[in-house]
Amino acid sequence: MEITGTVQRQAWLKKVMPPVECLSEGLWSVPVAFPGNPMRYTLAYVLAAGADCLVIDPGFDSPQGRLDLQAGLRNAGLGIRDVTGILATHFHTDHLGMAGWLRGQSGAWVALGSAEKRYISAFRIPWTKARPTAPGCAHGACRKSASARQR
Repeated sequence: MEITGTVQRQAWLKKVMPPVECLSEGLWSVPVAFPGNPMRYTLAYVLAAGADCLVIDPGFDSPQGRLDLQAGLRNAGLGIRDVTGILATHFHTDHLGMAGWLRGQSGAWVALGSAEKRYISAFRIPWTKARPTAPGCAHGACRKSASARQR
């Protein structure tokens, strides 16, 4: 294995947040605070191409995390309203936690891997006002029924 993110590794060793880093054209690594956790931060990724902007694993939802994500988007020349899609690689709060807030601010779609269905009963039943707290709904990963989407 070859370590290519030497700036991130040095920041980890020094126990500081790494900077936002452009990994390649249109791909940015964005450190997002993970308060109260020994990991200190997680890495969100911003992938921008044309009119589309995908945020992968937006991070833990906290006031500082929101500021970190917005700063990362600004470094990429983007804003919250430019986000068109949110992908969480798995159902952990440090990956999916901010998805609901980000969806509310941007109107972006949210996707979660099909293997994660076991954690979200809302994928098997239509989302209704009667179940606003179904697992995953707080993170924006509920699937609304067709009639609810048309409203």
